[in-house]
Order: sequence, then C-alpha cells, then structure tokens
Amino acid sequence: MLAAVLGLGVTGIAVKLYLAYGVTDYAVNLTSYRDITDNQVVLQFTVTKPEKSPAVCVVRARNRAGAEVGRAEVVVPELRSRVDVSYTLSTTGLPVSGETVGCRAQR
Repeated sequence: MLAAVLGLGVTGIAVKLYLAYGVTDYAVNLTSYRDITDNQVVLQFTVTKPEKSPAVCVVRARNRAGAEVGRAEVVVPELRSRVDVSYTLSTTGLPVSGETVGCRAQR
C-alpha cells in the first residue's frame, strides 16, 4: 500500500515538472550579441511561439570568468508566431558573451 502511494506521488511530481519544463511551443535562437561596453550588451534573437500568444524570454550576460553580470526577462508581444528581437541588456561589469536562457508563455 505504501509503495502504491509513493508511486502515485512520484508520478504526480514527474507530470508537474514535465508540464512546467518539458517540451513547449516556445523556442528561442540567439542571432548575435554586439555593442559590448562596460555596462551593456545588445542581444539579437528570434522567438518562435504560438501566434497571438505573448512570451517572456530570459537573457543573460557573462564575464570572462563565467559569472553572470546581467539578467533580464524580455516580454515578446503577441503579434506573429516568429518575432525578431533586439534587446539592450544592462550589466554590472564587462560582459564577454550574451545568452538566451529560454522562453515561456507570459502569465
């Protein structure tokens, strides 16, 4: 009996995690990062999402040591299913790279 209850609990947790972090209709592709200064980097990326559904994408910048020096959530409007975005990310130090972490539906 205990094994069945534990099995159901583990299954429930697995389903919840899959729904939160599993395969989604939201994808992001970093096109470039440029205009690097001591306190910013400009990221260009393309978001693919369901049409007329706004998205939130997480972007970040790292310094030479690999530490995160900037992070932001970027709202991508409803509009089309494929959207090109240019975003200026403020940083706390000199970045050497810009990254897209991922996108999800805006809540």
